[in-house]
Amino acid sequence: ETAARFLFATLVRLLSFLTMATNEATAVREVPGLTVKEGPCGRSLCATKAFSKGDILLSEPWSQVMIQEYDSMEDFEAAMAEDGGSRTSYLLQHSIPAISGRVVHMDEGSPLSYVNHAHEPNISIPFHYSDFDRSDRSTVVCSIIALRDIASGEYICCHYDHCAGYDTRKDASMMLFLELCSKFGEEKRPSKFK
Repeated sequence: ETAARFLFATLVRLLSFLTMATNEATAVREVPGLTVKEGPCGRSLCATKAFSKGDILLSEPWSQVMIQEYDSMEDFEAAMAEDGGSRTSYLLQHSIPAISGRVVHMDEGSPLSYVNHAHEPNISIPFHYSDFDRSDRSTVVCSIIALRDIASGEYICCHYDHCAGYDTRKDASMMLFLELCSKFGEEKRPSKFK
C-alpha cells in the first residue's frame, strides 16, 4: 500500500511537471511583425518591425482568443484545482471575470495572451470586459491598433484596467476573482504594479 501511494504521488508530480512544461512550450500563432519572447514580465508580445500610429497590429476573432468560458466562479475554481493545482497561476494570469460571473480564459496560442500592462499603453485595448456578457460575443473581433508609433523591439502593452477593469470594477465577480488572485499570489490590479 505504501509503495502504491509513493508511485501514485510520483506519477502526479510527473504529470504536473509535464503539464507545466507543455504550457510553457505552447506554440503561439505567428503574426507578421510580432513575436512572443521573454521580457521583464515573463513571456511578452514584442514588435519585430516598426508600426505607425493607427496601424492594425493584429485582429483575431473571439473564438481564437477566448477558448474557455467557465459559467461561474465555482467552475473556474474547480478548473484551478484540477491536476493538483498545477495550472492555477496560469489560469489566473490569463483569465478575466465577466460581470455576470462567467470567467473567460484566453488561448495561450493567441498572441493577445502576451500583451502586458503599461500605464502609458502603445496599443488600443483588444476587448472590453462588457464583451464577455454579450449574447453575440462569438461575432466579436479582438483587434489591437497602435496608439502611437511603435519601434521594432518594443513590447506591446495596453492598459489592463481599461479592458478588464481590475481597479475600477466593484462587482461581485471581480471582487471574488481578485480574492482568488491574492490567495494565490497573483496581482492583477495595475494600481499595484511597480
